[in-house]
Amino acid sequence: MYHNGDMLPLSYVNGHIAHFDYCNKDNMSMCEIITMAKELSHHGIINYWYKLPGTGIGAAMTLLKRDDDVVDMVAFVPDVRIIEVYLEHILDCSL
Repeated sequence: MYHNGDMLPLSYVNGHIAHFDYCNKDNMSMCEIITMAKELSHHGIINYWYKLPGTGIGAAMTLLKRDDDVVDMVAFVPDVRIIEVYLEHILDCSL
């Protein structure tokens, strides 16, 4: 999960990467994605984007809004074992 960075038109800069291992694709949902972000101390209104690794800088990213979007994302597993998720803060609500 890429976080604490800035989303630019063709890249994500100045951020950090956190890895979440052994995620069960059958249990993945927006709630799981949001929980991962909260574990990294991110709160507020956040856009969640994903792209497949190896697609290169500037590859199209897909917005995750609903559980259906997450189901579409995990459809690439097991062909792809890593999926890059990017956090874009819209409104920060520090707790």
